[in-house]
Amino acid sequence: MDDLPYRVVVYAGRTWTVREMETKDQPWAHASRCLICEDGSVVRRFWVYPEDWRELPAEALARFCQTARPITAAEHERLSEADRIIEAG
Repeated sequence: MDDLPYRVVVYAGRTWTVREMETKDQPWAHASRCLICEDGSVVRRFWVYPEDWRELPAEALARFCQTARPITAAEHERLSEADRIIEAG
C-alpha cells in the first residue's frame, strides 16, 4: 500500500505534499486513516478521500487538496460507525 509514501503536486502556484496516515489508535481521529495535504503554509486533513489518490492526475489531486472544509458532526458519526464495522469485520 505504501509503495508511494507521498506525492508532490504543483498546481496554480501551490506545491502540495500529499500523504496518507494511519490514525486508528488516536482518540481524536474520525477514521482509521486520513489523507494529509501540506503546502508550507497550511496543513489539511481529509477523512474522506479518493482511494486511488496516488494514481490521480497531479491537477486533480491538487484541486482536491484545495477543497478542504470542516467535517460535520453527522459525517463524524458516520465515519466512526464505518470504522467500527470494518474493525469488527
